[in-house]
Amino acid sequence: MNEPMDAGIASEKEGPVRPRDLLQAVGRRIVRERKRRGWSQGDLARRLGVKRERMGNWERGENAPRLEELALLGQILRLSLDELVYGRKRGRRLTEDELRRGEQCLAGLVELLGAAPGGPPAGEES
Repeated sequence: MNEPMDAGIASEKEGPVRPRDLLQAVGRRIVRERKRRGWSQGDLARRLGVKRERMGNWERGENAPRLEELALLGQILRLSLDELVYGRKRGRRLTEDELRRGEQCLAGLVELLGAAPGGPPAGEES
């Protein structure tokens, strides 16, 4: 089930975003996504290669991950940086099953195209 992304920070129309509000909003999103996956703070910290205490500071909005940590966090939580930082959702996230079916369909399409007239026979490279 896809939950709506909470902005959690002031919009551009309301004025500039205060850094503390932004940190707290990012922390809330990290907690929500971590819990949605059934992970503890320690689980997510291990996946990122950081100490649990550091993860806790991020979740409480006390400080922010470095850019490379934020990018990795987005990959692990399957969120774009826009979603993670600002809560802006670009579209519905695909479920694991949808991703798997998409990969199977793509593999089948590639196989069919390889066997199409004018294309190389299946199993042969051009």
